[in-house]
Amino acid sequence: MATVEIKRMLYTPRLTLTHFSWSKPGDIEVAIGVFNDPVSLVTQGDFNVRTEEALRHWAAHSQLSRATFEKAYKASGKPISADGISRPTSPPWFVVHLGANDPDGERIGMVTLLEAKPAVSHIGWIFLQAYTGKGHATEAAREAMRYWRDEFGIKVLICLTDEHNRGRDYEY
Repeated sequence: MATVEIKRMLYTPRLTLTHFSWSKPGDIEVAIGVFNDPVSLVTQGDFNVRTEEALRHWAAHSQLSRATFEKAYKASGKPISADGISRPTSPPWFVVHLGANDPDGERIGMVTLLEAKPAVSHIGWIFLQAYTGKGHATEAAREAMRYWRDEFGIKVLICLTDEHNRGRDYEY
């Protein structure tokens, strides 16, 4: 069975996006940090992700299905072996780093790909308060969407937004 490959890095003019890894403590730290950032708690709600164990539980219950990965692989023309594919061990999320072509730059947020019910791929982004209102989320999400659509093969993505989410302008 072949394991799904997710590109390790994406680049924008100001940012580097790296595939989230459970083996990188900084990735886990920023994930927990963004979920508990004061603005994120107001704009996106409390997902009760305070520990690595809670993050792993949340990730496991929002992972893309094998069928979604297989559909994307077929759409992009990637080969699938007779016994199918297995999902990656790390969720299909990108950690956003400050700096173009700088995978060691400061971690400031994440762009996530989840599966909603019914099985539809859902893109989201969540950033530390200090980095909101500067266009980082738009820049990172645009590149992640381009990758998921054009290179990976996921042709339909949804995104739910809060009309009152203004990042830095939010009062809490």
